[in-house]
Amino acid sequence: MWVATMSLASTLFPTPAFASENVKRVVETSSNTMVVMIDELGPLSKADSAKFIRLVNKLIWTPQASRDHAKATLGEYGWNSTEWNCLDQLWTKESNWRHNADNPTSSAYGIPQLLGMNPGTPAPTQIELGLKYIKHRYDTPCRAWKFWQFKAGSDNHGGWY
Repeated sequence: MWVATMSLASTLFPTPAFASENVKRVVETSSNTMVVMIDELGPLSKADSAKFIRLVNKLIWTPQASRDHAKATLGEYGWNSTEWNCLDQLWTKESNWRHNADNPTSSAYGIPQLLGMNPGTPAPTQIELGLKYIKHRYDTPCRAWKFWQFKAGSDNHGGWY
């Protein structure tokens, strides 16, 4: 469960209806949708929820939160802790697990550095898309990591997958 901080809420919603003390919690309803519950006002509109998601991703979602989310998701793909180690190394090299990592020489963006990734894509969705890409293209994170290392060459820097 996500908890909105007073500074986060007051930054996004300066009006009295959305005063920070009214923001009680954010409930994750799917990998890319969160709903903010406001005391006695009910859920936010889709537009306000989208604003909040962008702000949460920008201010709260950390590289460690990305790691934790990815690690918790690996089982859905049938992958184990060995595959986690490979994924961690791969995405550390690609983006250092930053959801806003931007490649200035291509359209790659986000945690998995996927080509054409929309900069507004929430971190959990980036992880999901990256894991699907790895499953489709390489079958496992360790195979993707080996390919990255092969492309990187002897300096082990600048590979791609």
